[in-house]
Amino acid sequence: MKPLPNNTFCYYPFYQLALKYWKKGTGIVEAAPCCNSQRPFNNYDPLNIKHVLKENALKNNHLFPKDIFHGKELNELRESMLNGKKHPACNVCWKMEKGNNKNSYRLHSSRPSEKIDFNNLKLTTFDLGFEETCNLRCRMCTPGNSNQLRLDLKYFKKNNYTIDSWLDAHGDSGQHQVNSENMVKNSLSDSKQWKSILDNITDIKVIKATGGETLLTKSFNQFLDVAIEKNCAKNIVLEFHTNATVFTSKLMKKLNHFNKINIAFSIDSVGKRYEYIRYPMKWELLEKSVKKFIQMVDKSKVHMLSFNSVGSVFSAFNYRELCEWIYQLGLQNKIRVSLWVDQIIPENKSINITYLPHSLLKELLIEYEYLTNQYNSYDNMIFNCENIINMITNTLLKKEDNFKDKMLYEIKAFDSSRNQDYHNFVHPKLIEFLDGK
Repeated sequence: MKPLPNNTFCYYPFYQLALKYWKKGTGIVEAAPCCNSQRPFNNYDPLNIKHVLKENALKNNHLFPKDIFHGKELNELRESMLNGKKHPACNVCWKMEKGNNKNSYRLHSSRPSEKIDFNNLKLTTFDLGFEETCNLRCRMCTPGNSNQLRLDLKYFKKNNYTIDSWLDAHGDSGQHQVNSENMVKNSLSDSKQWKSILDNITDIKVIKATGGETLLTKSFNQFLDVAIEKNCAKNIVLEFHTNATVFTSKLMKKLNHFNKINIAFSIDSVGKRYEYIRYPMKWELLEKSVKKFIQMVDKSKVHMLSFNSVGSVFSAFNYRELCEWIYQLGLQNKIRVSLWVDQIIPENKSINITYLPHSLLKELLIEYEYLTNQYNSYDNMIFNCENIINMITNTLLKKEDNFKDKMLYEIKAFDSSRNQDYHNFVHPKLIEFLDGK
């Protein structure tokens, strides 16, 4: 069986567990078959097992990952999939598949390395959230995913700025983003559940990871060290997102121990526009770090050098330059490359690409279709912005709303916090829109 538009099957619930949020003293806070089922954030408990985890934690009877994987909730989900029923835990994909869209996460779910034995399911893949430690203050991120953004959070509170999308990004009441001292922290290292993952590390085939900046987190580095020490790194595939700023010789030697290295570099633009989006990183240092990775990685373990971009108004007009930089990088180093553009999370951020006026969205639609045809014609590159094209197309079918004031408010709030001025950084078309009357 495989995922098709005319069935409800997905590979992930049959071998994977997504544990994105942990809390000190509580352990696992939420669980799902994949991270996408928790999107948007008002669906952060898609299997309705948060209360089960909480009740067990209060009794000091923490549920371990294998307990969750073989538990009632996931068993019901799997049964629904096999019987052709659309389980509400997968509403994100059902929504994406409305009409003739064939680009949902389910339809592109990857099959496990071993054939699925439906009578003896094995948990072989983890999609883990590794703390919020980060070195950047990216404009499309949240304080729950980057501890450095708490500098902006503190400034906003002091100067009476309110960033609406930070009010509901995590937590029951939405206050975790506003009150940093109450924020749900990804705290794996003190958890018995994390210890159980390390104790059973020889069973793991794939580890997927997000941060913070994954490579800076204590727990992810602990995972690398334990896998190498137990001589099972050679059997494990690493899949994670990184801002690509911290590659060192020491780190590269560790990564080369693993079976495969599937990394997505989060880069949205080039030059000063990159620096504006992913403050306070300098483009020159970013390039140096990326080239360090390419120079030192065991290329037999890298199928493709992947880049990811978030579809914000800052990156919207810059993909031609970014595509060319990535294409040349692949050409010069004889390695396949790709650029994937995905939606912004949370979707209600004022800098969402779909909040641009219809006139600009129509221009972008033409641009993205051109870039898709142009760069996909090359043997060594893939450019995929299908999600964004679908989002723009759907937006153009709706009545146009005016988001300029909210967008400008958020942009100026961050500019004030960082002593910047968008006029000096962003694309002229965005400046023209923001300054227009």
